Amino acid sequence: KQADVVLKFTSRGVRSNEELKKIFVIPDEVFQLIQDSTFYPEIDSKHVIENFSREVLIVDINTASMEELKSLPGIGDFYAKKIVEQREKLGGFIGKHQLLELWKFGTERYDKIEDRIKVSGHIQKININTADIDALKKHPYISYKVANSIVKMRNAHGSYQKLEDILESVLIDQELFSKIRPYLTL
Repeated sequence: KQADVVLKFTSRGVRSNEELKKIFVIPDEVFQLIQDSTFYPEIDSKHVIENFSREVLIVDINTASMEELKSLPGIGDFYAKKIVEQREKLGGFIGKHQLLELWKFGTERYDKIEDRIKVSGHIQKININTADIDALKKHPYISYKVANSIVKMRNAHGSYQKLEDILESVLIDQELFSKIRPYLTL
């Protein structure tokens, strides 16, 4: 089993003793014995530069296709689909960190792609002076009760003059307001 792990790891290429030492199934005693006997092929720098530039494509998660998302490490069909679904529900991502809200996405997966993704582009906003309860509650951050409160306050007091006016609802605290504010407009 240990030999299989070593072969699998080295099939991707080992270019130094430091990389060889990272193979967890090689005990320190064995590493000390073999480190002076190892040699590594010279790397063609042109080949490395070409591969590096090919791998460092930055993907905009607000506009990326399923195929572009699947090109990211650790993102297959399942998570590419979940990212697109969440993007549509939200009306667009405002920050990369929102990927952590996906079911079982996890910080380990996020850390692998954080430097390879960006968020830009236009997000869809909900007009709190014209939206009905159904339109508001479709947003993942807005529950039925919060949507109902926003609409009832508007009906009772007239159109909102500024977004902060919805903070008068006992159901909307500063944390929720900060989360939904980028998705709201007047």
